[in-house]
Amino acid sequence: MFNPTDSIVPATCGNCNGEIHLFTSYNGHPNYYTFNWLDTVIHTTDYIQDSLCPGRYYVRVNGQSLSPDAAPATYCHDTISIWLPDTGYVYAHFDTMSIAQMQAAPYTLQLINTTINGRKYSWRVYDEQGNLVTTSTSQDFNYEFTEEGCYRIVLIATSKQECRDTAEYKWFCVDSKPEFDVPNVFTPNGDGQNDDFIIHGKAIVEFKCIIFNRWGQKLYEWDDITKGWNGKINGNGAEASPGVYYYVVTAKDKKGKDYEQKGYFYLLKEKK
Repeated sequence: MFNPTDSIVPATCGNCNGEIHLFTSYNGHPNYYTFNWLDTVIHTTDYIQDSLCPGRYYVRVNGQSLSPDAAPATYCHDTISIWLPDTGYVYAHFDTMSIAQMQAAPYTLQLINTTINGRKYSWRVYDEQGNLVTTSTSQDFNYEFTEEGCYRIVLIATSKQECRDTAEYKWFCVDSKPEFDVPNVFTPNGDGQNDDFIIHGKAIVEFKCIIFNRWGQKLYEWDDITKGWNGKINGNGAEASPGVYYYVVTAKDKKGKDYEQKGYFYLLKEKK
C-alpha cells in the first residue's frame, strides 16, 4: 500500500482555486513514485494540480516494490483518494421567527444574526421602490420603522477569507400610525354630501364613539369605525337640532395600547 506525501492548498469561497502537490520521493529515493490522476477531468501524470474545485480526487500511484521477496523491476500500483476542502465558506442567515407583520408604526424590529462562519456584516433595508432606507454593520439588527410600508431586509455576511453570502427577507410590512381624523362639522340634510358624522381612523382594532348633547345626554353610540352618526337620536329617531355636540372616542391599536379622545363638532342644517 502506497502512501505518498502530499501538500494541499484548500479552495476558498467555493471557487476552483485549490491545489494538490504530490511528492515522488520515498525512503531516500527521489523519483520513486509516479502518478496517474483518475478524475474524469484530469488525465495527467503531473504531480502538481492547480485550479481545483472543492471535492475528492483519485490518483493511481505507481512504484517499484522494495520487498526483498520481489523480483527486480517489479512495479506495483495503488489507488488513493485525496479530499480537497473548501475554506472560508460563509452561510448568511438571520432569525425571522420574531418578525410580526403589520404592526403599527413606530415599530422596533430586532433580528438575531445566526450566520455561520461570518466575521463582518452589512445590513441593508430597502423600501418597495428600491430606495435604501438604512444600513448597519452591527452583528444583530435593531431599527425603528416610523413610516408605514413594506420593506426588504438584506444581510451580507463576509468570512475571514473575504467569502460572501447574502440572506434576504421580503416583505416586512408596517402599518400606519394609530390616529383619528375627526370632522368639526357635518350637515345631515339628505343632499348626499357630508350627511354622516364619520371618524376616520388608522391602525385601530377596537373602536367606540359616543355622542352627547350640551346637557350631557347620550344620543348615539357605535363601535364600527367604518360607520358613523346620521344626526338622528338613537340612530333612527327624531332628528337632532342644529348646534354643538360632543363626542368621546375610545380605541385600541394593534399593540394593545388604549386611546381616548374628546371634542366637539357642529351639526348644521343647510338647505339642499
